[in-house]
Amino acid sequence: AQGGQSGHVASVFVQKDKNGKLTPVNVTSDRLSYVDAERKAVFSGNVVVRAQDATITSASVQVILLPKNGQTENQSASQLERIEAQGDIKIVQGSRKAAGNKLVYTAAEEKMVLTGTPGKLPSIFDAERGQISGDSLTFFTHDGRVLVGSGETSKTQIPNRIPDASKK
Repeated sequence: AQGGQSGHVASVFVQKDKNGKLTPVNVTSDRLSYVDAERKAVFSGNVVVRAQDATITSASVQVILLPKNGQTENQSASQLERIEAQGDIKIVQGSRKAAGNKLVYTAAEEKMVLTGTPGKLPSIFDAERGQISGDSLTFFTHDGRVLVGSGETSKTQIPNRIPDASKK
């Protein structure tokens, strides 16, 4: 499917929130291709993913759905398993803003892992904590935690200072 001059292609999927309730995930883009045998929808061109507490923009997004045979009658046929996004990713989650090049969201774990490219690390800006970057940023959507991964190729810089307890 392809959006025309009047608009984009739009799809709605569902995922379970932290209370087990199904919540919508809206995806819009310029183009969409879907392969039912693989349970995979591929969105490209100006992709916007809107979930309950986050908005993600990207060049392309693959939405992988749970297998039909793994769902009970209460579950929707369009329930997310994971989302994989690539290319100039921007995430807005409340007052946080993050940027990177690749994102993998796993619905069952409510976890987003954001990575960058060689020479350009993913970063997050939070009004309370400032700018943070590392080899990977892992967001846990159910409790708001962010883990900063650091490998040998980068030094994680966190602008917060921890008070020295020995000086009291």
